[in-house]
Amino acid sequence: MSTKGWSNIASSPATAFLQKKYSKTAKWYDILDAPWEKVYAEKIRPFVIGELTGQDILEAGVGTGRNLAFYNTEKCQQVTAFDLSKEMLHVASTRIPQKLKVSLRLDDATTLRTFNDRSFDVYVSTFLFCVLPNSCQQDAVGQMVRVLKPGGKFRIVEMVYSKDPWTYAKQLFCIPYVRWMYGAGFDKRTLDILQNRTDIKITNSKFLHLDTYLFVEGEKL
Repeated sequence: MSTKGWSNIASSPATAFLQKKYSKTAKWYDILDAPWEKVYAEKIRPFVIGELTGQDILEAGVGTGRNLAFYNTEKCQQVTAFDLSKEMLHVASTRIPQKLKVSLRLDDATTLRTFNDRSFDVYVSTFLFCVLPNSCQQDAVGQMVRVLKPGGKFRIVEMVYSKDPWTYAKQLFCIPYVRWMYGAGFDKRTLDILQNRTDIKITNSKFLHLDTYLFVEGEKL
């Protein structure tokens, strides 16, 4: 395991509050998050992560490393995973499977200062973009495209507001806790931003649960 760049400050002004939030909650994050993880996320991760293949994979917003157990070690040669919280990365470092080659870095999805252009075959993120402020979405997508190799693939999962009245009402009830716990929201326009770019192509877009857990995949042209 490599921890290159952990001593760097990895937060733009717009995401500084997220770095502070997750640094404070890292120790208790998995306990507070356990009910949601068991009911929803744990069922989604095998599909999103388990099918990945490539020499150089970048996981954006690795958090406490919940995805790491689902990588296929026979198909994934090198996984580089970053987060903007050093404390979250320390938890993630305890979850690295023995046979998986992982490099953990401290960085910000909106700047990716520690990464070179055209470096990765795959970019994957689960529940990162629903955490990023709307003002940061364009920058994060732009950085994703920058670090992907031509023909590189991306997979993104986020949460959006449901069009079903009952589900939407439940989301409104939960949103104060979601904002407090994760700094997240269901009002992001990530799919619109991806669709409006001319340097990538969306190959698949679907819901993984109800009409709230949105999965998007595509490739860099």
